[in-house]
Amino acid sequence: LLTNKDDFSSIIRILHTIKGNAASLGFYRLSKLSAVLEAKLKNEQFQNFSDNFEAFKSNAYASFEAFRTQLNRNDD
Repeated sequence: LLTNKDDFSSIIRILHTIKGNAASLGFYRLSKLSAVLEAKLKNEQFQNFSDNFEAFKSNAYASFEAFRTQLNRNDD
């Protein structure tokens, strides 16, 4: 559970970092989903947050798997 503003600030910073790094790597959907979550937390808008987080999480796993697969191909 998020218990104080420091928790929100830390998560916002992490989402901001993921947003930029994902865009740099070409994972534009993950970047967009990070931006949505970042904005919702900044503005304390929690409507549909759980759905947005699930979409973020699913896309993050898929992006990481695609990245891992690409790295493995380059090792061959």
